[in-house]
Amino acid sequence: MELNCNRQTVMINKVIFDGTAEQGIESDLMLADYCPDVVKILRCCVNPKIEATTVSGSKITIDAVAQIKIYYLTEQKTIRQHSLSIPFQKQCDFKEPVTGSPIAYVHPKLDYINCRAISPRRLELRGAVSMEIKVLCVSNEEAVCEADELGVQLKKDIVQSNQLSGQVNSTFTVQETLELGYGKPSIATVLDFRTEATVSDCKPIANKVITKGDLHLDLLYYCSEGKLQKMEYSIPISQIADMEGAAENSECFVCYEVINTTLEPKANLDGEIRNLMLECKVKCTVQSHSKQSYVHISDCYSTQHECSCVGKKSEAAELIQNVENIYSYKQSINVPETVGEIGDLWCSIEDVTVTKEEKKILLGVKLSICMIAFDTDKVPELFERTEEFTHEIAVDKNTSNMMFLPIAFPVSVSHSVLAPDRMEIRCDIMIKGCIYNIEPLNIIKAIEVDTSKQKEIKNRPALTIYYADKGESIWEIAKHYNTLMDGIIENNSLQDEILSDRCMLLIPMV
Repeated sequence: MELNCNRQTVMINKVIFDGTAEQGIESDLMLADYCPDVVKILRCCVNPKIEATTVSGSKITIDAVAQIKIYYLTEQKTIRQHSLSIPFQKQCDFKEPVTGSPIAYVHPKLDYINCRAISPRRLELRGAVSMEIKVLCVSNEEAVCEADELGVQLKKDIVQSNQLSGQVNSTFTVQETLELGYGKPSIATVLDFRTEATVSDCKPIANKVITKGDLHLDLLYYCSEGKLQKMEYSIPISQIADMEGAAENSECFVCYEVINTTLEPKANLDGEIRNLMLECKVKCTVQSHSKQSYVHISDCYSTQHECSCVGKKSEAAELIQNVENIYSYKQSINVPETVGEIGDLWCSIEDVTVTKEEKKILLGVKLSICMIAFDTDKVPELFERTEEFTHEIAVDKNTSNMMFLPIAFPVSVSHSVLAPDRMEIRCDIMIKGCIYNIEPLNIIKAIEVDTSKQKEIKNRPALTIYYADKGESIWEIAKHYNTLMDGIIENNSLQDEILSDRCMLLIPMV
């Protein structure tokens, strides 16, 4: 018969998918009429962005876009940049259907890209993007927490954890009219621009999370004299995310990600191009964590009858650490002999790998450094190199079962010339993400007692002497002798449930 037990609600987080997917990137494109002809392709870079993820039934659908920039040299010995976006969709199937609220982690990276000029106005692109995908399901389970009939004994542990409880993604659009700074020459042609969004504050309230941050824009343009000019802008942004269950004591992780940006130069009343119309699509991701305390039942027995536990295997994702720190990269590098003047320098993150060691996580970061420079004849060239470094994150627990999907992006880049052939590069890199400990969890759903099989309790001595070894469990001893664990502890004045030394125990019978 199933015992009538008291139950409690336990939040569980089960990983239902952990894999990778690949997506090809192909395009045959013609330059617009206003673009000059291609003489030489200098660089092609791809920045894949995840716009939305949808989990339904037993599959995940990923809507993404590959943002592509092609830098090339023109007949006029200037550098131009052509941008395009290639949307794509990818689906992956699960082995089991979703039964709770899904939380999807998708981290894309570029595998390779090849770009060649078929003609001065026609380009061919071939490449591939891979995506690391993890899907968790958050659900509530009813678990046994108390039973006091038919001599049933429960092995109880009080569990306190801070668990992932939900995730929401929302997008918002930033529209601004920007002006060139005082003393800056007007715009002839925009060469390039880069946007990044950072979070400065978040505040959870009842079922909502208020987020604030800044949108950073770096502009690179040619003035009418043919010289490169730079401008930097910082625009305050904010977003209110609807998060069911969020409260003031919730711990939240928030990330902004720029999905798409358009920048259109505009002339002012004097006919000079000194204004810029900015429209930027930003995705806001909010993850909420809830503290829960519950009684975990790991075993049971009855002093009167044969009994057994009916369990369900699951997992719990406990938040170990909310990472948000800046790594300062500094490196001295050689400058090519042909460089006479540096026009611009920027950095981007190509890949981040995670290696787990004892009580620490090592991030292997691949940093791409790009530089537009001019030789002594004022002919521009684009130089690129890749640097790799390791960033260590210390954790308090063993990392064997940990999950960490970091987000990394540069927040500032600067350089200084040390000598005609040497320069120093400084790049501050924001590293964000949540470190979770994924532990197996066995939920006791019911206790079944076979009242037809009564245990023999007659003719047993009131006390039994038992010689225990170091490391033995009082629970296992009580279960073996079919008695009460609390009785053994009380009769032998024990402090712990695990014996620290060999000893003689008096086992009281019931």
